[in-house]
Amino acid sequence: MVAMMVVMSMMVMMTVMMTMVVIMMMVMMVIMVMIVVVIMMMIMVMIVMVTMMVVVSVMMPMMMTGFSFRYWIGRNICMQQHDAEGSNDDKEVFWKINEHKWLVIDVKFKI
Repeated sequence: MVAMMVVMSMMVMMTVMMTMVVIMMMVMMVIMVMIVVVIMMMIMVMIVMVTMMVVVSVMMPMMMTGFSFRYWIGRNICMQQHDAEGSNDDKEVFWKINEHKWLVIDVKFKI
C-alpha cells in the first residue's frame, strides 16, 4: 500500500511538473512574441521618424522663407531666361516672376 501511495504521489508530481513546464513554455512563447512585436514596432517607428525627418528637412526651408513650389517653378523658368543675360540674383528673379504673375494664386508655406 505504501509503495502504491509513493508511486501515485510520484505520478501526481510528474503531471504537475509537466503542466508547469507546459505553462512556462506558453509564457515564454508569449514573451518571445511580445519582444518580436516590440522590435517590429521600433523598426516601424524608426522608418516613420526617418521619413518625417526627410519631409521636415525638405519642407522647413520653404516654411521658414515662405517659398512655394510655384515660386520655384517660375524661378527655374526665369533662371533659364536669365542665364542668357548672365544674372542670377534671387530678388531680381523674384520680381521678374511677380511681373509674370506667377505668384498671384499662390500657396505659401508660412507658419
